[in-house]
Amino acid sequence: MPPTTAIDRFKRIAKDNGLPPSPRAAGAVVSLAQRAQFDSRQLAVQIGTDAALTAAIIALANRDTARLERARSLDAALAQIGPQMSAGLLHHALTNGAFPYSDDPRLQHAWTRIEEDAKFASALAMTLGSVPADLVRTYCALRDCGTLALMPCFPGTKSSDAFENADAQAASIEIDHARAGALLASSWGLEPGLVDAIRNHHAPDAIAPHGQGGDVSQQLIAIGLLADWVRAPDFCPDWERTRPFIERALGCSADQIQGLLGHTRRSAPRTSREPVCQI
Repeated sequence: MPPTTAIDRFKRIAKDNGLPPSPRAAGAVVSLAQRAQFDSRQLAVQIGTDAALTAAIIALANRDTARLERARSLDAALAQIGPQMSAGLLHHALTNGAFPYSDDPRLQHAWTRIEEDAKFASALAMTLGSVPADLVRTYCALRDCGTLALMPCFPGTKSSDAFENADAQAASIEIDHARAGALLASSWGLEPGLVDAIRNHHAPDAIAPHGQGGDVSQQLIAIGLLADWVRAPDFCPDWERTRPFIERALGCSADQIQGLLGHTRRSAPRTSREPVCQI
């Protein structure tokens, strides 16, 4: 029997997505939801640091096919559902075990990476002003959702070498984390530009520059790469290989990019020193 109430629909979405939420983000959201009054901006920030929570809210907002416009970001989804309703749904789902649970130790690395990249990318977007910060934050929260979904397929690997590269994944299970993430994002009703950015974040030149959402997709990927550099510069892909794409996508010179990185590092000190998993 299909779920009929908003709570039942939301719990079904949380379960079907198959993404375990970060305990830190889950605890922060539950704590906010228990208050008689809370800052809706703070709620958005806490949800936006976690793939599972972000995906569930957006998917619920976009389940209403009567809407003329789908929610293209977490902020848009929260505006459609309402902060109070969103907080109540999350509180109920989190405290009643609706979201999947996993004690896989590799998840902590993935959760930390998603949280910090979303924070740094949002700061970069606000400085650049070319792409809305809430869209960038949504992209970084969901960019590696395929990692969380595919992790159970590789139970014996360590966090730092879980998937050496996308090709190895594709060869072993016929789908890599980027394509898996794009399939999930499409099922949540996200717009093609954001789905393309998730699908091609390891191959950004595959996006047509003037295709449907192509320019925005490339800018999202470029800002996400810069966020990686802010978070863990010693472990990121070769700068000389990625720099030309970033400069083209953002319309910035090499000196401007370096200045942007330096400003973001100084204003938002990184806390993670773990290597980037290429998954």
